[in-house]
Amino acid sequence: MDGDRVKPAKEVHIGQVIHIRNRDFEIEVNVLALSNIRKGAPEAALLYSETIESIAKRENAKLTGEHDFAQRDRGAGRPTKRQLRDIKKFTGGAY
Repeated sequence: MDGDRVKPAKEVHIGQVIHIRNRDFEIEVNVLALSNIRKGAPEAALLYSETIESIAKRENAKLTGEHDFAQRDRGAGRPTKRQLRDIKKFTGGAY
């Protein structure tokens, strides 16, 4: 929030800039309004706006595949338990 790390219970004020970091992306939003009542996502989305820089950064990351480094095809990497059993059967018990 405004460049500082804060706890989830920190009070939010109108006009603040909030950086939301997730595993794959980072979003920067401006607080436009506040609500005392918990509402659904469409109503909540009206209370903030994402900055132009944040949108551009996410689009650029999507085009360059910057966040795809941790994805792998199924079956690639370490063998599963079932595959290990099949390997042991095929090699005569030694792996």
